[in-house]
Amino acid sequence: MRAIAVTTIADQDSIGVSRLIRLSEICSAELVLIGDKKSPRWEEDKLPGNVHYFSIEDQNSRWPKLSKLIPLNHYGRKNLAYLWAIENGVEILLDTDDDNFSELDVFSHDIKLFRTIPVSKEWINVYAYFGQTKLWPRGLPLEEAMSPILETVDKLEEPQWHCFQAVVDGDPDLDAIGRMLYPESHTFRDQPPLLLEKGQFCPTNSQATLWKKELFPCLYLPVTAPFRMTDIWRGIVMNGFLHSREYKTLFGKLGVNQSRNAHNLLSDFKDEVAGHLSSRLVKQIADKFWLEGNSLGFSFVLKQIYQDLSQKQIVDTNEAEVLRVFLEEMERVA
Repeated sequence: MRAIAVTTIADQDSIGVSRLIRLSEICSAELVLIGDKKSPRWEEDKLPGNVHYFSIEDQNSRWPKLSKLIPLNHYGRKNLAYLWAIENGVEILLDTDDDNFSELDVFSHDIKLFRTIPVSKEWINVYAYFGQTKLWPRGLPLEEAMSPILETVDKLEEPQWHCFQAVVDGDPDLDAIGRMLYPESHTFRDQPPLLLEKGQFCPTNSQATLWKKELFPCLYLPVTAPFRMTDIWRGIVMNGFLHSREYKTLFGKLGVNQSRNAHNLLSDFKDEVAGHLSSRLVKQIADKFWLEGNSLGFSFVLKQIYQDLSQKQIVDTNEAEVLRVFLEEMERVA
């Protein structure tokens, strides 16, 4: 089964929701929409059979313990969509937002050629490898944004990946600094996907990302992280797990465009300061625990990572309780 996971405060007849429903039809996928306190009332009986909308009342009824721990008006409510995917046997999940759209079946690929970077480098600015040399993904350390482009090697075979992070045309996932410097629309070159090897990393986000089911337990979004960092730090924490399992991340185009919802860039910048200051440390902590504790079990390591992040005041002390309940729910529905 395929599914698309989204949080939304939009009306069910909005352009964004209509496009998502259309995408779910193109992809033959279930569409899981998690509402919030600001969401208007939906007429759920008028939705197509493959569309599943959960209001706050629905969430409190279906996942009572976890729903009441996640703050209202918070992106972390998307954790409930991940539980739905696990419970319903989803094999591959598109993580996206209600201002992204595509007219292609983003789940279907016929990739016979991809690129790799044969030299060792920890942080990679993937956007530069698709023709946008002045841009960088949200979450990339600023000092890495203008790093020289390294030579790539073409490989004539089908890439093996567990995460496919789309590079999105229109308004790609830049940080607030990038958006203020380069406010225009952007289009990436249609070049072969780039597969990052062990030891190489570029931040992933939730703008338009495919996850295979083996990664679903790692999709937990920290609810006490700043809004603009929750999916970035999730991806950084996940990275050590990926490498411990020899899983890889592929970056490329999926025909996705974004017509971005209204944002306050100064507010976004304030949220992102924590990332500029702490993302390297988050990666060091996560990589260390996955390397040293992988044999102790997934849940144990994830709890240890967030406990350490809490001790270093990167997330709040109550993050551990929310994570504990998420893991319990995940085990219950799996």
